[in-house]
Amino acid sequence: MPEVSQSTQTSDRFKNQATIYVVDDEPAVRHSLQSLINSDGWHVQIYADGRSFLKAVTTDALGCVVLDMKLPDLDGLAVYEEMQKRQLTLPVLFYSGLGTVRTATAAMKRGAVDFIEKSDGPQSLLDAITQAVDRHDRLRARVDQSRQVQLMLDSLTPRENEVLALVMEGKTSREIAQQLHRSEKTIQLHRANIMKKFNVRRVVDLINLVTAAQED
Repeated sequence: MPEVSQSTQTSDRFKNQATIYVVDDEPAVRHSLQSLINSDGWHVQIYADGRSFLKAVTTDALGCVVLDMKLPDLDGLAVYEEMQKRQLTLPVLFYSGLGTVRTATAAMKRGAVDFIEKSDGPQSLLDAITQAVDRHDRLRARVDQSRQVQLMLDSLTPRENEVLALVMEGKTSREIAQQLHRSEKTIQLHRANIMKKFNVRRVVDLINLVTAAQED
């Protein structure tokens, strides 16, 4: 029996969970993209303009956006900027038949995942969608972890916060005790409580967890 690769399993999992949003004002293009992306196993929602898309999409559920650059009223860059204002993390694939170096550069500088010309062919788009959804999945995991770490930080007492800050500086319990004018045994108790709240056993894991959350 042939083995199923990890990448294939991951892609299939995404296809069961993700939504691909297509925003294009040309009906023929919009429905052609819907058919193509559906045929690759993805769930697709289509919109004729940026405003209807922005009105409908209010959550950060797993997926990505295939966004035409040339749209009536709000163009693709304006839609993407509004997404950023609303803190929507959905990756954006700009898709246009009128691509230029200038517009592609502007799109990528604003954080777009990719810029695809309609002449690039269907497989280029499908590959870009898979990569974008994979990226979104990893981003959402990091955001979720950061939120959990923030909840843990919020649960600390003022003294535990002081101790954690010094642990993050690499200080030992003895050094922390001297700086805070407390017994080493008391500091060790605070450290144990902190480790328990963060559900870690090693100081290095605690430092990595808090550092990663602060960077996000």
